[in-house]
This record gives sequence, structure tokens and C-alpha cells, in this order.
Amino acid sequence: MLKNIIIMTITIILHAAAEDIFVIGAYGIERVQHIHPARDQLKLNTIIYGWPSNQVQADSILALAEEETLSVILAHAPGAQVDISRRLSWYSNLWSKSWKSASDHFSHKVGLKANDAYADGGYVWKCHHNQDAAGLVQYGPSGRQARLPCQYLYMDTVEFNVRYKLRIDTAALNSTLKVCSLSVYCPQEDSIYADTVLCVKDFLADNEYGFFDLHFFRTKPFITKNEYEYRVWWYNNTNLWLDFVEIKNPYFDSLVEGKYNSKLDDIVDHYKNAPALYRYYLTDEPYRGHFLANRYVMTFLRSRNKPGI
Repeated sequence: MLKNIIIMTITIILHAAAEDIFVIGAYGIERVQHIHPARDQLKLNTIIYGWPSNQVQADSILALAEEETLSVILAHAPGAQVDISRRLSWYSNLWSKSWKSASDHFSHKVGLKANDAYADGGYVWKCHHNQDAAGLVQYGPSGRQARLPCQYLYMDTVEFNVRYKLRIDTAALNSTLKVCSLSVYCPQEDSIYADTVLCVKDFLADNEYGFFDLHFFRTKPFITKNEYEYRVWWYNNTNLWLDFVEIKNPYFDSLVEGKYNSKLDDIVDHYKNAPALYRYYLTDEPYRGHFLANRYVMTFLRSRNKPGI
């Protein structure tokens, strides 16, 4: 028994200014019979016990820990409402990520990096009419950066919105002349999840950046190693400047605009007086696309004196 506990034990040393303790915790304790060896023989004082899917399970974990004089880093922190936002960890798993088109995250077969005072950061990827050949301007990213983890949102279908920031200098023509095609491509499936063609008339003004969106969905079963590329094909009918690509869950904006604060309050208020509660366990092994949502939730929790990790 002790050997099994040692294998699943992780030592967490956290110094908190408001707390004069060091936390030594067991990660992933999932059976009651593991608690006593963890506490009495390994001298652990804090546990992450199971992965509760509802408040009844979470409350029982906190009550058991209190009886055993242990603290809990509570996973998931389920809410009372049975909907997509029923867990605190759901909010911290919302996705928001952007890449500059002229960054190393993308590959290019056409155009070059150029300065542009209108762009974020002062630089872009530019295609020159009648100097560059028509072709694939942008493809990528690749590897871990290109994955879109969905499993911890606990939804059968997850929506994503891709936003391209682009400009041209011939919008005044207001024509149906093709400028570029945008697409979301999965190389592992060799499939296009969304695509559209932009014409000159889709740009509202000369030398003013516009935002152009594509929407797509991932459905169960989620293949974690699938990658998603945000491609641009250029038709060489006008100059084109590419600033950045952003991808997010549509719920993310509502989170950072504070529209979910009342739901977060309901969850936190339910657990805040539990004597055994030490902290909340949020996103497991987050990707960079989780960082902004995690930051918002962490700031929210700190304002209520119960941080997450």
C-alpha cells in the first residue's frame, strides 16, 4: 500500500505570504484507504482527492479531509448548475491564442516580412502585386502549438472562431476581384474545417485593417494530436498585408468581459467556508492558449482569497 502511495505522490512546496505553511501533498489520491498511509506514514498534509463531477462528490471529499485533518486542493470545483459552465475548471480551459503572420510560427511560400506602421508591433507579412507569384502565403503553425485541446471542457462539440487581420490598398474599387482565400486545415485528417474567399469589396477602406472570421467545430472523440493550420492563399490581384491570426472559443470574450462573474461567485461562495479547502486545481498541464483564461480565473480567485494552482 505504502509503495503505491509513494508512486503517486508529488511534493508541492508552495510559499504563500499570507500562510505560514509548506504544503506537502499527494496528487491523485483516489481511494479512501490511501488517505491514512499518505498522512500517517508519508506525513503528507494536503491531497488532491479524485476528480469530482458534481457538488455532492466535492462536498464529501472536503468533509472526509476535514475528518482526517487534511487540506484539499479541490479539482474541478463543480457548480450546482447542470450546464456547460458547471465547473470552475471549465472557465480556465477556455482558449485564446494569437500569432503574428510574420512570426516563425507560420511558413510562407509567397511574400516577405515588411514594416507597417498600421500593424501591431509595426511589422507584417506582405504580398506585392505583380512582383510575387500567386500562391500559398501562409500555412501553419505546426506541432504542439497547432493543437486545440478540448477534453477538459466536457462538451460533445466545441466551437472555435478564427480571426484574420488583413488590409489592401485597392478597396475603393469595390469590385468582385478575388484577393485571397482563408481556410482552417487539419493535415492529420487532410480535411478543411472552414474556408472562404475574400474579394476587394469585402474590405471597407484602403489601407485600413479589417477583421475576417471563420467558424469551425471540433466534435467527439477529440483526437488530441490533431493540428490545425490557418492558411491564406493569395490571387495576386492586389497588394495584401497580413498582420495576425487569432483563435478562441466564443465563450472566452464573455469570460474576460466579466459576464460569467456571477457564476464564478456562486461556485466560490459554495466552497469558501469549507475548513479543509486549501486551493483549487484548475487547468491540468495548460497550453499557451489557456494562459489568458487561467490568468482571469486566478485573479478572480485571489480577489476572494482562495487562489488556484
